Amino acid sequence: MEKMFKTLDEFIAAVKEIGVSKIVFAQTNEKRAVQTGENMVEVVQYVTVEILAYKKPMIYKCRFDTGLDAAKLDEMYGRLVSAGFDVTRKSRNIT
Repeated sequence: MEKMFKTLDEFIAAVKEIGVSKIVFAQTNEKRAVQTGENMVEVVQYVTVEILAYKKPMIYKCRFDTGLDAAKLDEMYGRLVSAGFDVTRKSRNIT
């Protein structure tokens, strides 16, 4: 079973309420071709972040897909750490 959250604040509140202290910050960086015009393609950096917590039998998940740069990622990670979580940062890049 899975419970999704739209905002980081909702996720933090719910996970604290159930007493989970360990979470995963899973990041995927990839390059994607985006059509910018007729016969025009541009390669853009695409970042996905999933913040995950688990308490039997439920997975708690908050997902962010676009508009993330390094500063925003570090800010999100810092908020989780300052909220008292033991955060494991994982890369989901395929190499």
